[in-house]
Amino acid sequence: MAVVKVLARDWTLFLNQTGTYAVPVWTNITCGINTFTFSNTKNDADTTDFCNDGYQDHIVASRALEISAEGFYMEDELNGDRDLGQEYIEALNEAMGNASKGDFKLVSPGGNGRRFYASVQLGDIGGGNDDPTSWGFTLTVAGKPIAI
Repeated sequence: MAVVKVLARDWTLFLNQTGTYAVPVWTNITCGINTFTFSNTKNDADTTDFCNDGYQDHIVASRALEISAEGFYMEDELNGDRDLGQEYIEALNEAMGNASKGDFKLVSPGGNGRRFYASVQLGDIGGGNDDPTSWGFTLTVAGKPIAI
């Protein structure tokens, strides 16, 4: 099959609800999400010296990755049950220490992706008179992701 463009909505983000790396139980946390961004940053070490003729030089010293997602707050309006993925994200948002990192994977429609540990920062929740309630989060990746 030919290489084609991939719609953003066809990516899937999962959280390992057990926290056990060897025997994961993956929960889809994509429902309710309508936009995501995978961001890369880097930190440079300045290696400029007199031989650079006044031009700066550097080497990459470290890299960082983040995934931001935004969408809608979800619950069962009859009994108040929350979307399972949103519940897991919110619980991880409250955790501290080593328990503050969850096991995630982001997978393309063709099965390519990355598995990684990350901490959560929950986004703002709210909206206006005619808006659905917003909900979102940012994952700060810890360490180097593993290609899957």
